[in-house]
Amino acid sequence: MHRVRGRNPIPVDQVPEVAVVAGGEAEPALWRAVRRLPNKQRTAVFLRFAADLDYALIGEALSCSEPAARQNVRAGLATIRKGWADG
Repeated sequence: MHRVRGRNPIPVDQVPEVAVVAGGEAEPALWRAVRRLPNKQRTAVFLRFAADLDYALIGEALSCSEPAARQNVRAGLATIRKGWADG
């Protein structure tokens, strides 16, 4: 039930131009790292964690198999982790 409520948008009068997070940072480091991923990995990571889709649906969206979708998410996460470890 909690996940279902989280997927429903909350109407607002005006959408901000740039999202600001705690500390006043305009774009969190995580999203900068995601943006640098290759397109297929970026889309797979976004669909898995932001859209909360399972790997079968991600595969359909990317026109690939479920194992390929899983691999794209895994590779994307590995790249993000490596970038943070390197500083």
